[in-house]
Amino acid sequence: MSQEARPAQENCEPDHCEPDYYEPDYYDQGNISGGFSQVFLFLAVFLPFALAYFYSYLVRNLNATLSATLTDAFALTKAQLGTMTAAYFFSFTLAQVPMGLAMDRFGPRRIQSLLYAVAALGCACFALADGFIMLTLGRFLIGIGVAGGLMCGLKALSLWFARERLYFLNNLMLAFGGLGAMAATVPVQWLDAHIPWPMIFWGLCALALLVPASLMFLTPEKPQLPRKGHVLNGLWAIARQPAFIYLVPGMCFGMASGMAIQSLWMGPWIDDMLSVSPAAKGWILLTINGFFVVTALGLGWFTALLARLGLRTEAVMVGGLVLGGVSLVALTLLPPKFAVGLFALTITMQNACFLIYAYMTHRLGPELAGRSNALINTTLFAIVWAILSLLGVVIDAVTTAGGSLAQGYSCGFWGLAAGCLLSLLWALLGLRRGLD
Repeated sequence: MSQEARPAQENCEPDHCEPDYYEPDYYDQGNISGGFSQVFLFLAVFLPFALAYFYSYLVRNLNATLSATLTDAFALTKAQLGTMTAAYFFSFTLAQVPMGLAMDRFGPRRIQSLLYAVAALGCACFALADGFIMLTLGRFLIGIGVAGGLMCGLKALSLWFARERLYFLNNLMLAFGGLGAMAATVPVQWLDAHIPWPMIFWGLCALALLVPASLMFLTPEKPQLPRKGHVLNGLWAIARQPAFIYLVPGMCFGMASGMAIQSLWMGPWIDDMLSVSPAAKGWILLTINGFFVVTALGLGWFTALLARLGLRTEAVMVGGLVLGGVSLVALTLLPPKFAVGLFALTITMQNACFLIYAYMTHRLGPELAGRSNALINTTLFAIVWAILSLLGVVIDAVTTAGGSLAQGYSCGFWGLAAGCLLSLLWALLGLRRGLD
Protein backbone atom coordinates (compact mmCIF):
# COMPACT_ATOMS: atom_id res chain seq x y z
CA MET A 1 0.00 0.00 0.00
CA SER A 2 1.32 3.48 -0.77
CA GLN A 3 2.13 6.05 1.87
CA GLU A 4 -0.36 8.54 0.43
CA ALA A 5 -3.94 8.44 1.57
CA ARG A 6 -6.23 6.79 -0.91
CA PRO A 7 -8.84 9.18 -2.33
CA ALA A 8 -12.50 8.48 -1.68
CA GLN A 9 -14.45 7.04 -4.57
CA GLU A 10 -17.37 9.42 -4.73
CA ASN A 11 -18.85 8.83 -8.16
CA CYS A 12 -18.36 5.13 -8.83
CA GLU A 13 -21.22 2.82 -9.64
CA PRO A 14 -22.19 0.58 -6.68
CA ASP A 15 -21.21 -2.61 -8.49
CA HIS A 16 -17.86 -1.19 -9.63
CA CYS A 17 -16.52 0.46 -6.49
CA GLU A 18 -13.33 -1.02 -5.14
CA PRO A 19 -13.31 -1.95 -1.45
CA ASP A 20 -12.66 0.93 0.95
CA TYR A 21 -9.85 0.54 3.43
CA TYR A 22 -8.47 2.24 6.48
CA GLU A 23 -6.01 5.00 5.70
CA PRO A 24 -2.96 3.31 4.13
CA ASP A 25 -0.51 4.62 6.73
CA TYR A 26 -2.59 3.19 9.58
CA TYR A 27 0.04 0.57 10.36
CA ASP A 28 2.97 2.93 9.92
CA GLN A 29 1.85 5.70 12.27
CA GLY A 30 2.05 3.58 15.39
CA ASN A 31 -1.65 4.17 15.85
CA ILE A 32 -2.60 0.52 15.71
CA SER A 33 -1.40 -0.27 19.25
CA GLY A 34 -3.38 2.61 20.73
CA GLY A 35 -0.40 3.49 22.91
CA PHE A 36 -0.50 0.15 24.75
CA SER A 37 2.52 -2.09 25.14
CA GLN A 38 2.72 -5.34 23.19
CA VAL A 39 2.70 -7.31 26.44
CA PHE A 40 -0.52 -5.62 27.55
CA LEU A 41 -2.14 -6.22 24.17
CA PHE A 42 -1.18 -9.89 24.28
CA LEU A 43 -2.68 -10.34 27.74
CA ALA A 44 -5.75 -8.12 27.37
CA VAL A 45 -6.62 -8.58 23.69
CA PHE A 46 -5.06 -11.74 22.30
CA LEU A 47 -5.49 -13.98 25.34
CA PRO A 48 -9.24 -13.41 26.04
CA PHE A 49 -10.12 -13.94 22.37
CA ALA A 50 -7.79 -16.95 22.17
CA LEU A 51 -9.47 -18.51 25.22
CA ALA A 52 -12.84 -17.92 23.56
CA TYR A 53 -11.57 -19.81 20.53
CA PHE A 54 -10.24 -22.54 22.83
CA TYR A 55 -13.79 -22.94 24.13
CA SER A 56 -15.31 -23.02 20.65
CA TYR A 57 -12.98 -25.83 19.59
CA LEU A 58 -13.67 -27.70 22.82
CA VAL A 59 -17.44 -27.79 22.22
CA ARG A 60 -16.95 -28.36 18.48
CA ASN A 61 -14.96 -31.56 19.01
CA LEU A 62 -16.87 -33.04 21.95
CA ASN A 63 -18.91 -35.36 19.77
CA ALA A 64 -15.79 -37.16 18.54
CA THR A 65 -15.12 -38.22 22.14
CA LEU A 66 -18.72 -38.65 23.29
CA SER A 67 -20.02 -40.30 20.09
CA ALA A 68 -20.32 -43.75 21.65
CA THR A 69 -21.96 -42.39 24.82
CA LEU A 70 -24.51 -40.32 22.92
CA THR A 71 -25.19 -43.13 20.43
CA ASP A 72 -25.89 -45.57 23.26
CA ALA A 73 -27.96 -43.09 25.28
CA PHE A 74 -30.25 -42.09 22.40
CA ALA A 75 -29.89 -45.04 19.94
CA LEU A 76 -28.57 -42.74 17.22
CA THR A 77 -27.81 -43.95 13.69
CA LYS A 78 -24.67 -42.77 11.88
CA ALA A 79 -26.83 -40.39 9.82
CA GLN A 80 -28.45 -38.93 12.98
CA LEU A 81 -25.07 -38.57 14.66
CA GLY A 82 -23.73 -36.72 11.63
CA THR A 83 -26.83 -34.53 11.30
CA MET A 84 -26.87 -33.63 15.00
CA THR A 85 -23.17 -32.73 14.94
CA ALA A 86 -23.61 -30.80 11.68
CA ALA A 87 -26.34 -28.61 13.26
CA TYR A 88 -23.52 -26.74 14.98
CA PHE A 89 -21.95 -25.91 11.63
CA PHE A 90 -25.29 -25.11 9.99
CA SER A 91 -26.13 -22.39 12.52
CA PHE A 92 -22.48 -21.33 12.53
CA THR A 93 -22.76 -20.74 8.78
CA LEU A 94 -25.99 -18.76 9.02
CA ALA A 95 -24.45 -16.42 11.59
CA GLN A 96 -21.30 -15.50 9.67
CA VAL A 97 -22.29 -12.65 7.36
CA PRO A 98 -24.64 -10.87 9.84
CA MET A 99 -21.95 -11.20 12.49
CA GLY A 100 -19.23 -9.92 10.16
CA LEU A 101 -21.32 -6.84 9.37
CA ALA A 102 -22.05 -6.33 13.07
CA MET A 103 -18.37 -6.64 13.96
CA ASP A 104 -17.36 -3.98 11.46
CA ARG A 105 -20.10 -1.78 12.95
CA PHE A 106 -19.86 -2.45 16.71
CA GLY A 107 -16.47 -4.10 17.18
CA PRO A 108 -15.51 -7.69 18.07
CA ARG A 109 -15.49 -7.22 21.85
CA ARG A 110 -19.20 -6.50 22.20
CA ILE A 111 -20.33 -9.02 19.59
CA GLN A 112 -18.29 -11.85 21.12
CA SER A 113 -19.65 -11.11 24.58
CA LEU A 114 -23.26 -11.25 23.37
CA LEU A 115 -22.83 -14.46 21.41
CA TYR A 116 -21.27 -16.49 24.19
CA ALA A 117 -24.38 -15.99 26.30
CA VAL A 118 -26.21 -17.86 23.52
CA ALA A 119 -23.57 -20.61 23.71
CA ALA A 120 -24.35 -21.03 27.41
CA LEU A 121 -28.04 -21.42 26.56
CA GLY A 122 -27.19 -24.07 23.96
CA CYS A 123 -25.13 -26.09 26.45
CA ALA A 124 -28.04 -26.00 28.90
CA CYS A 125 -30.42 -27.23 26.18
CA PHE A 126 -28.04 -30.08 25.29
CA ALA A 127 -27.74 -31.09 28.96
CA LEU A 128 -31.53 -31.26 29.25
CA ALA A 129 -32.03 -33.17 25.98
CA ASP A 130 -34.33 -36.18 25.97
CA GLY A 131 -33.87 -37.18 22.34
CA PHE A 132 -32.43 -36.42 18.91
CA ILE A 133 -34.45 -33.20 18.39
CA MET A 134 -33.31 -31.48 21.59
CA LEU A 135 -29.73 -32.62 21.04
CA THR A 136 -29.84 -31.04 17.59
CA LEU A 137 -31.40 -27.84 18.93
CA GLY A 138 -28.71 -27.60 21.59
CA ARG A 139 -25.95 -28.02 19.00
CA PHE A 140 -27.69 -25.42 16.81
CA LEU A 141 -27.64 -22.84 19.63
CA ILE A 142 -24.06 -23.67 20.56
CA GLY A 143 -23.07 -23.09 16.93
CA ILE A 144 -24.62 -19.63 16.95
CA GLY A 145 -23.01 -18.83 20.28
CA VAL A 146 -19.45 -19.68 19.29
CA ALA A 147 -19.81 -18.48 15.69
CA GLY A 148 -17.56 -15.54 16.51
CA GLY A 149 -14.94 -17.63 18.30
CA LEU A 150 -12.50 -17.25 15.43
CA MET A 151 -13.85 -14.27 13.50
CA CYS A 152 -13.98 -11.90 16.45
CA GLY A 153 -10.47 -12.90 17.42
CA LEU A 154 -9.07 -12.34 13.93
CA LYS A 155 -10.84 -8.99 13.68
CA ALA A 156 -9.42 -7.92 17.04
CA LEU A 157 -5.91 -8.92 15.96
CA SER A 158 -6.24 -6.92 12.74
CA LEU A 159 -7.26 -3.86 14.78
CA TRP A 160 -4.59 -4.03 17.47
CA PHE A 161 -1.50 -5.69 15.96
CA ALA A 162 0.81 -4.75 13.10
CA ARG A 163 0.25 -6.47 9.79
CA GLU A 164 3.54 -8.36 9.74
CA ARG A 165 2.54 -10.08 13.00
CA LEU A 166 -0.78 -11.41 11.71
CA TYR A 167 0.43 -14.62 10.06
CA PHE A 168 2.04 -15.76 13.31
CA LEU A 169 -0.70 -14.49 15.65
CA ASN A 170 -3.49 -15.93 13.51
CA ASN A 171 -1.87 -19.35 13.63
CA LEU A 172 -1.17 -18.94 17.34
CA MET A 173 -4.90 -18.34 17.70
CA LEU A 174 -5.48 -21.55 15.75
CA ALA A 175 -3.11 -23.35 18.13
CA PHE A 176 -5.35 -22.31 21.05
CA GLY A 177 -8.21 -23.90 19.15
CA GLY A 178 -6.11 -27.04 18.90
CA LEU A 179 -5.62 -26.96 22.66
CA GLY A 180 -9.41 -26.84 22.96
CA ALA A 181 -9.60 -29.89 20.70
CA MET A 182 -7.07 -31.62 22.99
CA ALA A 183 -9.18 -30.71 26.02
CA ALA A 184 -12.11 -32.46 24.34
CA THR A 185 -10.23 -35.79 24.35
CA VAL A 186 -8.68 -37.36 27.48
CA PRO A 187 -10.10 -34.82 29.99
CA VAL A 188 -13.63 -35.22 28.61
CA GLN A 189 -13.18 -39.00 28.38
CA TRP A 190 -12.21 -39.03 32.06
CA LEU A 191 -15.21 -36.89 33.03
CA ASP A 192 -17.52 -39.11 30.98
CA ALA A 193 -16.29 -42.14 32.94
CA HIS A 194 -16.87 -40.49 36.34
CA ILE A 195 -19.92 -38.24 36.02
CA PRO A 196 -23.16 -38.31 33.97
CA TRP A 197 -22.58 -36.77 30.55
CA PRO A 198 -25.16 -33.94 31.08
CA MET A 199 -22.98 -32.61 33.92
CA ILE A 200 -20.22 -31.99 31.37
CA PHE A 201 -22.51 -29.64 29.49
CA TRP A 202 -23.65 -27.85 32.65
CA GLY A 203 -19.97 -27.15 33.31
CA LEU A 204 -19.54 -25.88 29.75
CA CYS A 205 -22.56 -23.63 30.28
CA ALA A 206 -20.76 -21.96 33.19
CA LEU A 207 -17.48 -21.70 31.26
CA ALA A 208 -19.23 -19.98 28.35
CA LEU A 209 -20.29 -17.14 30.65
CA LEU A 210 -16.65 -16.50 31.62
CA VAL A 211 -15.90 -15.30 28.07
CA PRO A 212 -18.03 -12.14 28.13
CA ALA A 213 -16.86 -11.47 31.69
CA SER A 214 -13.18 -11.53 30.66
CA LEU A 215 -13.77 -9.46 27.53
CA MET A 216 -15.78 -6.78 29.27
CA PHE A 217 -13.39 -6.42 32.22
CA LEU A 218 -9.99 -6.95 30.54
CA THR A 219 -10.17 -6.00 26.87
CA PRO A 220 -10.08 -2.32 25.83
CA GLU A 221 -12.46 -1.04 23.17
CA LYS A 222 -10.83 0.01 19.90
CA PRO A 223 -12.45 3.06 18.28
CA GLN A 224 -13.69 2.16 14.82
CA LEU A 225 -12.48 4.39 12.00
CA PRO A 226 -15.25 5.76 9.78
CA ARG A 227 -16.45 3.32 7.15
CA LYS A 228 -16.70 4.51 3.57
CA GLY A 229 -19.53 3.23 1.38
CA HIS A 230 -22.26 0.73 2.10
CA VAL A 231 -21.31 -2.49 3.89
CA LEU A 232 -22.95 -4.67 1.22
CA ASN A 233 -20.82 -3.01 -1.46
CA GLY A 234 -17.83 -4.12 0.56
CA LEU A 235 -19.08 -7.73 0.58
CA TRP A 236 -19.58 -7.72 -3.17
CA ALA A 237 -16.19 -6.11 -3.76
CA ILE A 238 -14.49 -8.82 -1.69
CA ALA A 239 -16.40 -11.70 -3.34
CA ARG A 240 -15.34 -10.63 -6.86
CA GLN A 241 -11.65 -10.37 -6.03
CA PRO A 242 -9.67 -12.95 -8.08
CA ALA A 243 -7.92 -14.11 -4.91
CA PHE A 244 -11.29 -14.85 -3.33
CA ILE A 245 -12.69 -16.59 -6.40
CA TYR A 246 -9.74 -18.91 -6.97
CA LEU A 247 -8.24 -19.50 -3.53
CA VAL A 248 -11.02 -19.26 -0.95
CA PRO A 249 -13.23 -22.16 -2.18
CA GLY A 250 -10.34 -24.63 -2.28
CA MET A 251 -8.81 -23.54 1.01
CA CYS A 252 -12.25 -23.78 2.61
CA PHE A 253 -12.72 -27.31 1.28
CA GLY A 254 -9.35 -28.32 2.72
CA MET A 255 -10.18 -26.83 6.11
CA ALA A 256 -13.69 -28.31 6.03
CA SER A 257 -12.42 -31.82 5.32
CA GLY A 258 -10.02 -31.62 8.25
CA MET A 259 -12.66 -30.13 10.55
CA ALA A 260 -15.26 -32.78 9.69
CA ILE A 261 -12.81 -35.55 10.54
CA GLN A 262 -11.44 -33.82 13.63
CA SER A 263 -14.78 -32.73 15.08
CA LEU A 264 -16.55 -36.06 14.61
CA TRP A 265 -15.64 -38.81 12.18
CA MET A 266 -12.25 -39.91 13.44
CA GLY A 267 -13.97 -40.71 16.77
CA PRO A 268 -16.47 -43.24 15.34
CA TRP A 269 -13.77 -44.56 12.97
CA ILE A 270 -11.57 -45.39 15.97
CA ASP A 271 -14.54 -47.08 17.70
CA ASP A 272 -15.45 -49.10 14.62
CA MET A 273 -12.07 -49.93 13.13
CA LEU A 274 -9.64 -50.18 16.06
CA SER A 275 -11.93 -51.53 18.81
CA VAL A 276 -9.91 -49.89 21.58
CA SER A 277 -11.02 -48.96 25.10
CA PRO A 278 -12.53 -45.51 25.73
CA ALA A 279 -9.37 -44.47 27.59
CA ALA A 280 -7.16 -45.55 24.67
CA LYS A 281 -9.44 -43.72 22.26
CA GLY A 282 -9.03 -40.56 24.34
CA TRP A 283 -5.25 -40.79 24.18
CA ILE A 284 -5.30 -41.39 20.43
CA LEU A 285 -7.44 -38.29 19.91
CA LEU A 286 -5.18 -36.31 22.26
CA THR A 287 -2.09 -37.31 20.28
CA ILE A 288 -3.64 -36.35 16.95
CA ASN A 289 -4.84 -32.99 18.24
CA GLY A 290 -1.48 -32.35 19.90
CA PHE A 291 0.18 -32.72 16.50
CA PHE A 292 -2.40 -30.24 15.16
CA VAL A 293 -1.30 -27.65 17.76
CA VAL A 294 2.41 -28.10 17.05
CA THR A 295 1.98 -27.74 13.30
CA ALA A 296 -0.25 -24.68 13.75
CA LEU A 297 2.55 -22.94 15.64
CA GLY A 298 5.21 -24.17 13.24
CA LEU A 299 3.35 -23.09 10.10
CA GLY A 300 2.60 -19.66 11.57
CA TRP A 301 6.30 -19.08 12.22
CA PHE A 302 7.37 -20.61 8.89
CA THR A 303 4.94 -18.50 6.85
CA ALA A 304 5.97 -15.30 8.64
CA LEU A 305 9.59 -16.19 7.79
CA LEU A 306 8.67 -16.78 4.14
CA ALA A 307 6.91 -13.40 4.01
CA ARG A 308 10.03 -11.65 5.33
CA LEU A 309 12.09 -13.42 2.66
CA GLY A 310 9.66 -12.33 -0.04
CA LEU A 311 8.40 -15.84 -0.79
CA ARG A 312 4.75 -16.60 -1.54
CA THR A 313 2.22 -17.76 1.02
CA GLU A 314 0.16 -19.42 -1.71
CA ALA A 315 2.71 -22.24 -1.94
CA VAL A 316 2.11 -23.22 1.69
CA MET A 317 -1.67 -23.22 1.26
CA VAL A 318 -1.56 -25.28 -1.93
CA GLY A 319 0.89 -27.67 -0.30
CA GLY A 320 -1.62 -28.25 2.47
CA LEU A 321 -4.22 -29.43 -0.05
CA VAL A 322 -1.73 -31.88 -1.54
CA LEU A 323 -0.80 -33.25 1.90
CA GLY A 324 -4.43 -33.64 2.94
CA GLY A 325 -5.52 -35.34 -0.26
CA VAL A 326 -2.65 -37.84 -0.18
CA SER A 327 -3.34 -38.62 3.49
CA LEU A 328 -7.03 -39.27 2.82
CA VAL A 329 -6.19 -41.71 0.03
CA ALA A 330 -3.64 -43.44 2.26
CA LEU A 331 -6.30 -43.88 4.97
CA THR A 332 -8.31 -46.02 2.55
CA LEU A 333 -5.35 -48.11 1.34
CA LEU A 334 -3.09 -48.71 4.34
CA PRO A 335 -3.78 -50.91 7.40
CA PRO A 336 -5.52 -49.26 10.42
CA LYS A 337 -2.26 -49.24 12.42
CA PHE A 338 -1.12 -46.27 10.31
CA ALA A 339 -4.32 -44.31 10.97
CA VAL A 340 -3.06 -42.13 13.85
CA GLY A 341 -0.32 -40.57 11.75
CA LEU A 342 -2.54 -40.26 8.70
CA PHE A 343 -5.37 -38.61 10.63
CA ALA A 344 -2.81 -36.19 12.10
CA LEU A 345 -1.60 -35.25 8.60
CA THR A 346 -5.17 -34.94 7.32
CA ILE A 347 -6.33 -32.49 9.98
CA THR A 348 -3.04 -30.60 9.68
CA MET A 349 -4.28 -29.61 6.21
CA GLN A 350 -6.44 -27.11 8.14
CA ASN A 351 -3.37 -25.25 9.38
CA ALA A 352 -1.97 -24.64 5.91
CA CYS A 353 -5.34 -23.68 4.40
CA PHE A 354 -6.10 -21.49 7.43
CA LEU A 355 -3.49 -19.01 6.19
CA ILE A 356 -6.15 -17.75 3.77
CA TYR A 357 -7.57 -15.53 6.54
CA ALA A 358 -4.37 -13.54 7.06
CA TYR A 359 -3.69 -13.65 3.33
CA MET A 360 -7.00 -11.96 2.47
CA THR A 361 -6.69 -9.45 5.32
CA HIS A 362 -3.22 -8.59 4.03
CA ARG A 363 -4.65 -7.95 0.56
CA LEU A 364 -7.77 -6.04 1.63
CA GLY A 365 -6.78 -4.12 4.77
CA PRO A 366 -8.20 -4.26 8.33
CA GLU A 367 -11.40 -2.30 7.71
CA LEU A 368 -12.73 -5.16 5.60
CA ALA A 369 -11.33 -7.91 7.83
CA GLY A 370 -14.68 -8.62 9.49
CA ARG A 371 -16.53 -8.92 6.19
CA SER A 372 -13.73 -10.85 4.50
CA ASN A 373 -13.56 -13.34 7.36
CA ALA A 374 -17.36 -13.58 7.35
CA LEU A 375 -17.44 -14.58 3.70
CA ILE A 376 -14.63 -17.09 4.18
CA ASN A 377 -16.33 -18.56 7.23
CA THR A 378 -19.69 -18.77 5.48
CA THR A 379 -18.09 -20.74 2.66
CA LEU A 380 -16.09 -22.89 5.08
CA PHE A 381 -18.83 -23.93 7.46
CA ALA A 382 -21.39 -24.52 4.74
CA ILE A 383 -18.94 -27.09 3.36
CA VAL A 384 -18.28 -28.55 6.83
CA TRP A 385 -22.02 -28.94 7.41
CA ALA A 386 -22.41 -30.73 4.08
CA ILE A 387 -19.43 -33.05 4.66
CA LEU A 388 -20.50 -34.00 8.17
CA SER A 389 -24.03 -34.81 7.06
CA LEU A 390 -23.12 -36.60 3.82
CA LEU A 391 -20.42 -38.80 5.35
CA GLY A 392 -22.99 -40.26 7.75
CA VAL A 393 -25.43 -40.83 4.90
CA VAL A 394 -22.72 -42.49 2.77
CA ILE A 395 -21.62 -44.82 5.57
CA ASP A 396 -25.21 -45.85 6.34
CA ALA A 397 -25.96 -46.34 2.62
CA VAL A 398 -22.93 -48.58 2.08
CA THR A 399 -23.64 -50.73 5.13
CA THR A 400 -27.36 -50.95 4.28
CA ALA A 401 -26.40 -52.19 0.82
CA GLY A 402 -24.38 -54.99 2.40
CA GLY A 403 -20.96 -53.34 2.50
CA SER A 404 -18.72 -53.17 5.55
CA LEU A 405 -18.09 -50.16 7.75
CA ALA A 406 -14.54 -50.03 6.39
CA GLN A 407 -15.94 -49.73 2.85
CA GLY A 408 -18.35 -47.03 4.00
CA TYR A 409 -15.57 -44.92 5.50
CA SER A 410 -13.38 -45.51 2.44
CA CYS A 411 -16.10 -44.23 0.09
CA GLY A 412 -16.40 -41.07 2.15
CA PHE A 413 -12.65 -40.49 2.33
CA TRP A 414 -12.22 -41.03 -1.42
CA GLY A 415 -14.88 -38.37 -1.99
CA LEU A 416 -12.98 -35.91 0.20
CA ALA A 417 -9.71 -36.69 -1.63
CA ALA A 418 -11.41 -36.00 -4.97
CA GLY A 419 -12.62 -32.65 -3.61
CA CYS A 420 -9.06 -31.77 -2.55
CA LEU A 421 -7.82 -32.56 -6.06
CA LEU A 422 -10.44 -30.34 -7.70
CA SER A 423 -9.66 -27.56 -5.19
CA LEU A 424 -5.97 -27.84 -5.99
CA LEU A 425 -6.54 -27.61 -9.74
CA TRP A 426 -8.83 -24.57 -9.34
CA ALA A 427 -6.28 -22.78 -7.14
CA LEU A 428 -3.44 -23.52 -9.58
CA LEU A 429 -5.55 -22.16 -12.44
CA GLY A 430 -6.04 -18.92 -10.52
CA LEU A 431 -2.35 -18.62 -9.70
CA ARG A 432 -1.49 -19.12 -13.37
CA ARG A 433 -3.98 -16.45 -14.48
CA GLY A 434 -2.89 -14.03 -11.76
CA LEU A 435 -4.73 -12.82 -8.65
CA ASP A 436 -4.29 -9.05 -9.04
